[in-house]
Amino acid sequence: MSGYILCQIKRAKLPYYIENISTNIYSIEELCFYFYHNIYLLDSTILNEELCFWIRDQLGLKKLAENLYKHLDDDEMKVGDFILPVFKEISYLSLEEFRRLNQQIRQLANEPEVLRQKRKGDYLMEHGKYVNAIKVYQRALRREAEDDTEVTDIRKPEATEAAADHTVGVQETTENPAGAEAKSPVAITIDMMEDPQGGAEEETDSTPENQETDAAETDSSSSREEKQEEVTSDQELPRQEILLGKQFIGEIYHNMGCAYARLFQMEEAIRCFEIAYGKLHTMGAVKSLLYAVYMEHGVDAFVEKAKQLEVDEERQEEIYVEVEEAVEDLYDTPEGQEYKKLLEEKQQGREEDYQQGMEHLLEQLTAEYHKSTGY
Repeated sequence: MSGYILCQIKRAKLPYYIENISTNIYSIEELCFYFYHNIYLLDSTILNEELCFWIRDQLGLKKLAENLYKHLDDDEMKVGDFILPVFKEISYLSLEEFRRLNQQIRQLANEPEVLRQKRKGDYLMEHGKYVNAIKVYQRALRREAEDDTEVTDIRKPEATEAAADHTVGVQETTENPAGAEAKSPVAITIDMMEDPQGGAEEETDSTPENQETDAAETDSSSSREEKQEEVTSDQELPRQEILLGKQFIGEIYHNMGCAYARLFQMEEAIRCFEIAYGKLHTMGAVKSLLYAVYMEHGVDAFVEKAKQLEVDEERQEEIYVEVEEAVEDLYDTPEGQEYKKLLEEKQQGREEDYQQGMEHLLEQLTAEYHKSTGY
């Protein structure tokens, strides 16, 4: 698609507000652009009767609105059933683009719901919508049970009891302050996962030829026993964790921790990173956890946590240098400077001033965000 698209249908006098990305749209071309580039964000918050009414009343496309409205009555409505007619209305896509979109839609339909939620959260993270990303990650972690209002907590019992009066939650604040895309408040990136099976093939190749058959039978039997033990030990875990694996759940917690950190909610970030590390055991998870600990509790806590994680001194020094650089970048921002002052108040025992200051900072970020977007 070219950089400029000529509008074929009149622009709306009243815009349609897209909640996921906090944006107003005024034309069917803008709607098509959003559909095409945000396939994982398409849900009932936008594919609903309000959109149908807007298309009918503001764009004057009555037949298209009626067609779309009929799909809403279908309990098994697929995303493609709703969005493809919109593209066809103005021939928005080329044949190749239409083919790729159909392929994406089919792939989306075959993915587990929890995987779609994670992809949606990751997309929101990449675009600085941190509060919305946290909410999506929490939905992805909910148990597959009748009560879908509780977020699954898969920590050990002692950790759960310790945090019973302070659960991981979302403060209603900004997704992304003005200019945050250029310089994020926290220099943490989404973790690249390491291969937990690394080195296994080399050990297999070293088996003598005359022992290959016996070894294969032994490995097969051992593998079955290990799998049986793993299923047995995981019976109390959420069903999605058994199906998708601890690494997948760990990734969600890690990315949710990143979102909290970028909102300066370091205690919540630490809780998420603790859970993530317990499932991932990757250096990326270690770095993120140590960063959040350093930001919230200082150097001594950083060193103590590194010892608990059994990080050797050489690696610990490397991480410390990275953290120091990231903190310097953070404190160069106005938000970072205010956060630093609040931490000093906390260290001086002025907890009430710290809490009030954090609330003010979050309100300030919210105001700046809405001012920059015009909403």
